[in-house]
Amino acid sequence: MLSFHVRADDAALNWRRTATGFARGSSRIDPYRHAALDEVIAVDGDRLLVCVREKNDGRTGPGSRPAAAAALSSIGAEGFDRLVGQCRDWPLQWHLLIVAGTSVRIEAGLWGTAPVFLVAGAADGAAAAQLDGDWDADRLMPGLKRASLDHGRAALWIAEYDLPYARQTLFAGLTLLTERGVAQWAPVPQGGHRLEIAYPEPWPRPVAGTLREGADPIAAWKRILRTSMRRWTRQAGDTLGVELSGGLDSALVAAMAARDADRPLPSYGLAVTGGADAVADQRARRVDLVASLGLSDIEIPMADFLPLGPGSKRVDGTASALPWDEGYYEAMDRLLECAYANGTRVMLTGFGGDELSMLRAVERQALGLEPMDDEPLSPPGGPAFLTAAASATLAEPGDLPPRAAMSGSSVAVAALSAARYLRHGIWPVHPLCTPELVHFCARLPAPLRAGRTTQRALLTRLGVSSVVTDPAYGDDLSPALVRSMRFAARPLLDRLFAAPLLAELGVVDGDCLRRDYAEWCGSEASEGSERFYATAILELCLARMV
Repeated sequence: MLSFHVRADDAALNWRRTATGFARGSSRIDPYRHAALDEVIAVDGDRLLVCVREKNDGRTGPGSRPAAAAALSSIGAEGFDRLVGQCRDWPLQWHLLIVAGTSVRIEAGLWGTAPVFLVAGAADGAAAAQLDGDWDADRLMPGLKRASLDHGRAALWIAEYDLPYARQTLFAGLTLLTERGVAQWAPVPQGGHRLEIAYPEPWPRPVAGTLREGADPIAAWKRILRTSMRRWTRQAGDTLGVELSGGLDSALVAAMAARDADRPLPSYGLAVTGGADAVADQRARRVDLVASLGLSDIEIPMADFLPLGPGSKRVDGTASALPWDEGYYEAMDRLLECAYANGTRVMLTGFGGDELSMLRAVERQALGLEPMDDEPLSPPGGPAFLTAAASATLAEPGDLPPRAAMSGSSVAVAALSAARYLRHGIWPVHPLCTPELVHFCARLPAPLRAGRTTQRALLTRLGVSSVVTDPAYGDDLSPALVRSMRFAARPLLDRLFAAPLLAELGVVDGDCLRRDYAEWCGSEASEGSERFYATAILELCLARMV
């Protein structure tokens, strides 16, 4: 939501408005400007407040100013502090930045969407301290070196195709402001500046309860979701669109949004590859939903946009190669291009639905269900092509943030997927991550969460057929990854693995990597594509660094 470059030696200058935001000397602050967002700007002496937040049902809040408002004038300490407090209490996503002299403070709201990545360093060969922040980490990468790769996080990324949502990223010096986090960049007594990021207190964990007599949990589910969604859908109007995979989550969001729409709601989906029966099943579900909900649908065939395949913008250098960007970036990039060209500016997603029905281990046992299958993608030491030193890091504990208002995987997806939408001028909205809904579902008795009982019942009540509510197959994008890693992208991977930069850095054994990849390509195994993709995209990222 924010992009900025602040130099300490500009502190004596006054802030002024620019076409994209604010500037003083070579320092700048550029809010991400979008019809779904609102700005709060305030000045008190040498303090500047810039807050970017989601509009709430199309309404702005206290302190909102048009982007083209006139000169910056001081409102006094009391008014300034009051506005800061009002920004912190905003119910939807927000980020605020306060510059005070040579210090900078950045705070984040609880939704996790469009977080700020940070790089602190010295400008002009240590002539002046500077802090850079951006919602798009790709724009900060030129300031980082290959040697900044964190070997432990790189090993985990390769072994488990996983990048923990935390203040430390894959690269030392590139940090992430997590939900409700606070970053403080300030001078220190020994000289220079230090950047510190503080995690928040854990969000309270609700426990399952019992239903009151006569309660209708399905109606309550519907009411909470609809009330929450209207905070975005009514103000988005004709610019609203919805992602539609054909699964339970996207179907539920689409069904709720379509009931409130006064025109055919635009929907966008990826047509999966893989077995004929699974492909046909997804196709039938999407066709059923488009017809029953009266959607105006655009479908992108994944087979034409395979990960790192021929024509990939990530390979030719015209798109980000950040490892944590969407693995199926090529297909999603095409989907978002079509959505923007179709007039969509606010996109509803189905992220977070699986997590709403999660059962604790004791609940699964009480219901007679098998334990969750948490089988890792790799053996305990990671794939054989990791070096011994890299493998040893997998046993080290991570620096993870405390519990958020939504599940850890949901907030991570909301955060790390945001840039791909914003690059296309689209604001993403994740209704199933609404804290009120997350809390309500966690309070439901376990039998109502098991097997996603409430979601299926609500979809049925909304008129969705059993073709969708009880599918023969679940959505699986992985056949596209297997197909690309084994065939379409193999010339690229052979080239990247011939002299891997990760081998120079001591993370992988090049000979072992080439042998394992060749053996996998010659087999019919579907498992293993993730580790070779993870290695390849990390190689592409490192190749753009020095």
